[in-house]
Amino acid sequence: MRSNDDRHLLRKIFTILTVVFSTLQPIGINPASSAESSGSSAPIRVIIELPNDDSGRALVDRIVPGNQEPTPPAAVSPEPASPSIATSLQELRQRLLSLINAVPTLPGQIQAAIRLFQTDNRIDPLGLILAVTLFVAGGFLAQRIAWWSGRGLLHFILTAPADTVRQRIKLHAGRLSMGLLALIGYLIGSLGAFILFPWPAVFRDVALILLSAALMVRLGVLVGRIVIAPGARLPHMRLVTLVTSLAWFWYYWLLATAALLAAGWATIEVIRTIRAPAILIDLFTAAWLAAVSIALLVTDVIWKLVSTLIDTQMEVASRSVNAGHQEGPEARRRQRLNTLLPILRNVLFLAIGAVGFLMILDAVGIQIGPLLAGAGVVGIAVGFGAQTLVKDIISGVFYLFDDAFRIGEYIQAAKYKGTVEGFSLRSIRLRHHRGPVTIVPFGELGAVQNLSRDWVIDIITLTLNYDSDLEEVRKTIKRIGVELLDDAELGPNIIEPLKMQGIEQMADYGVQIRLKFMAKPGEQFGVRRKALAMLKKTFAEKGIQFATPTVHVSGGTADAASSAAASELQRPTKPILPIEE
Repeated sequence: MRSNDDRHLLRKIFTILTVVFSTLQPIGINPASSAESSGSSAPIRVIIELPNDDSGRALVDRIVPGNQEPTPPAAVSPEPASPSIATSLQELRQRLLSLINAVPTLPGQIQAAIRLFQTDNRIDPLGLILAVTLFVAGGFLAQRIAWWSGRGLLHFILTAPADTVRQRIKLHAGRLSMGLLALIGYLIGSLGAFILFPWPAVFRDVALILLSAALMVRLGVLVGRIVIAPGARLPHMRLVTLVTSLAWFWYYWLLATAALLAAGWATIEVIRTIRAPAILIDLFTAAWLAAVSIALLVTDVIWKLVSTLIDTQMEVASRSVNAGHQEGPEARRRQRLNTLLPILRNVLFLAIGAVGFLMILDAVGIQIGPLLAGAGVVGIAVGFGAQTLVKDIISGVFYLFDDAFRIGEYIQAAKYKGTVEGFSLRSIRLRHHRGPVTIVPFGELGAVQNLSRDWVIDIITLTLNYDSDLEEVRKTIKRIGVELLDDAELGPNIIEPLKMQGIEQMADYGVQIRLKFMAKPGEQFGVRRKALAMLKKTFAEKGIQFATPTVHVSGGTADAASSAAASELQRPTKPILPIEE
């Protein structure tokens, strides 16, 4: 019996190697050819599996073709015509009816399979745990050894030029060789650890099935890393020309597809290995494929609908903002949509992806209740451990709810100021008017001063001589305000024209008057420059003089007056602050 087990183990190992080097693709088998091959190999199976006694030899004599009476060949019937659509539909209907009728017997079939499995397999828990641990660890350890042995090839991959087609072929061949080296090392390590321990019959088959499934997934990863190469730093590392974000997207889809197919194949093979009834395998296969397909389709359809709707709204809002239509409630609504929709898109993507993942887990029979409870506990622990991160995220949510700022607006908060270029879930990106970009977490913003909402009032203070005619000054300023309104470039940006408010205060050497105008946010700087230039020119034409510091000395000599005036001019004065845009 020990020799029979060894032969069975060798056949299993040979099967695994065949699967690996034939790219793990399922092979369709014709039922007729299968039956024929089964019949031709029956004597060999009998000789290997039957005991060497009288009953076994008698059975061999009955089965071997040479010891049987020749049977007349069956009459060859004409080949049937191709089945029609109606026949195919009838067969499909019969198949569905048989599956439906077998559903009530499913619990009993499962219990019978479990009892049969428990009866035929005596399990040593400690030895089984040790064997599984070494089985998994041996594969990864051998993989690390393979990577270490191939460090020269890895150095070639990292330093090889890729200017010509021949050089790129060598580079990709080296990458493929490195990936296969690691894969073969993993396979050898797993099989080596597998051979060291005696496994129960069913567990031995299950372990080999799981190893094959793991190799399928790893082969998918290898193909993705060579063809798509999402983590490549250089573009020539990818066989397909893709941007990095799109490369990661297709790599994850390839990995998910390989894992899904491997899990489905492994589950069906495990059910067959534990000798479950055929109808149980059919029911499980049909239900599993249908549930997973429906979950994927529903998730994809919902995401496509939501994504298309958000993209359409973002495109309309972007066109409206870029066209310069930034006035009125509709324009403000479009600008707010352009700010909120990118965040809403990311949140919905995560939510739909999480729900779809849970649907798939539920479809394959995994209880998601404990997973949700565990996720809640982990979330609470992460919340306590990352209070600053939670503070930033919650602060950002309330900033957006309060409509404190939008993309394109100029804000000032604490020691930060600049134009809002964008934001993530926890921070905002501000560009200063001199160019630097600052990333500020929402938790550090505090009170926000928005300088781009509705309108802005700009104040201009002038100091004139005491002998100036203030009425003439008022009329002159009013005419300048009217001229600014008529200006083709600056006029549309002025909400209220330039006008004189009156005397601000009586200074030491002149009278201070105050001027103001209202303009659109961000446009007041150009209007101010133009107004100052026109005031200087017009006042000079009308003889209105700006006050300058002077000293009047009564009595004494001319030298004393000159000395007093010089000392007054040398007295430090308050510096004039520059105008900041």
